[in-house]
Amino acid sequence: MKVRVRVLHCPDHQDIYVYPKPMHRLFLPGCRFDINVMNAVGLLRWGLCLQREEIRIFLMGRGVTISTGEISYLSEKFLVYFSLLHRSKYPEIARLFKSNGGAVLHIDGTEEKGSDVVFCAKEEMTGITVMADTIPSESTEHVTVFLEHYKENFGSPLVVVRDMSHTLERCVAEVFPDMSQQICHFHFVKNLGTEVLRDMYFNLRRKIINTKMVPTLVKYKKVLRREGRNEVETAELLWVCLAIEHLEYSRKHSGGFQFKLGYHELIKRANDIHRLARRLMHENCRRNMFVKELMVMDSHIAKALDRDGVNADARKLALLAFWFETVREVLRLSRPRNHLKEGESMGSEELDAIECRLEEVLDEIELEAQRLDGYYPKMASKMRKSIAVHRHELFVHVTDSKGNDVSFSRDNNFLERNHRWGRMHCRRRTGKSMTRQEMDAHGALNAIFSNLFNETYVTKVLWDVKDLSMAFYQIDYREVREFLKELQRLRKGNILPVKDSDRGDLLKGLVETLEYDDVPHGGINEWIAALS
Repeated sequence: MKVRVRVLHCPDHQDIYVYPKPMHRLFLPGCRFDINVMNAVGLLRWGLCLQREEIRIFLMGRGVTISTGEISYLSEKFLVYFSLLHRSKYPEIARLFKSNGGAVLHIDGTEEKGSDVVFCAKEEMTGITVMADTIPSESTEHVTVFLEHYKENFGSPLVVVRDMSHTLERCVAEVFPDMSQQICHFHFVKNLGTEVLRDMYFNLRRKIINTKMVPTLVKYKKVLRREGRNEVETAELLWVCLAIEHLEYSRKHSGGFQFKLGYHELIKRANDIHRLARRLMHENCRRNMFVKELMVMDSHIAKALDRDGVNADARKLALLAFWFETVREVLRLSRPRNHLKEGESMGSEELDAIECRLEEVLDEIELEAQRLDGYYPKMASKMRKSIAVHRHELFVHVTDSKGNDVSFSRDNNFLERNHRWGRMHCRRRTGKSMTRQEMDAHGALNAIFSNLFNETYVTKVLWDVKDLSMAFYQIDYREVREFLKELQRLRKGNILPVKDSDRGDLLKGLVETLEYDDVPHGGINEWIAALS
């Protein structure tokens, strides 16, 4: 093979000397492109989230002719090489953790419906995604293997921050005995909201749906006239349309329980509109006016609010929601703050102050509940009991190997953001319909690749990597080949290697074999062989 290197330089400057890389280092096994092309494709696809056609056009403008299929192959190969490079840096990462006095490890898994779990371990002080793997489920078997692999390479962390899963609790206790476990405050508050608000909220939701108030008003709005006999009547007709849309919006955006109580907000808006409508009708009487549409809308709202104790349930839910918000505020997870915002680091002193304030708030809630009597004392007791059960995991004090108090975030938000970053970029590259397959195949690899945007990782772990191409060249290609085979298996999933046109006959074949063959073992073996 002859390789020609074209060199362009300015004629007004002195000559330069070019030393091409040795021939065997220009190309990777099984690939007709320079390794630098692979790096360019990988960075464009995974770093800038360009689609395959965009990359093809970009490279074509620079004299590189490449197909979209080759782009898929090279970009996947780039992720594999980077992940293997990351694994080769495990000793460097372990030394970095040791120099920091230990590691604060956050673990969590994410999955699309019906897909495998992308399980990640991320260290807080450095922000490094240490390990990521695609596992069939968050079962004890798979999570334990993952944590044992971490322990083998990095030792025991100072503390593990996890969600409320009992499986994770058992796995961490088994692999890291006698080590503190901090539960994510956000997951705890979400679980508390379910216990305190669920029954009352969904009972109220059912009653509101049964009234059919919003569908009736939305249907009525379609036939509503928009112009009146004068300016005042026209304004009031538009006011009725606006009021109905105000109610409809809260129903359309009713998700987000436990942090958004959409149907409770609907009742609040209905009461506000009912009061304002009554004031308008009084004003119309003074003006000797009659706006039928306003009265019809108000009649529907009034009937819905008076039916089945809807307003009474809404008042109960309002107090429970206020108690819940008070606890959220104490734990610094109040509503004005985006729940995926970077959590505040808390040391022992701040944690003690929060624990003390939480106890005061619970006492105040119990006093108010006893004064109101009835349903409320039971709910106040449930809140206190839930917090008491998890108190030892909510307020964990940690010291590093040097005896210093460790201040760290008490939630998994920055790991959740990492998951969402991966899913968002999957949708950007391949579209929503392919997100599940893309996360199965590349979710874990992308989590590792995200380290390239971490300054600490680049300066402290990849400090000796001056040329990414040369670093990739040092990796044994046999490891790359095995990694690619595993990716291919993940992409296909656990599907039997049978054509769809043959499945019906095979289904019928086993039934007939068992029905008509007295000694069916031979027939069964043939049937099983047909599946493989």
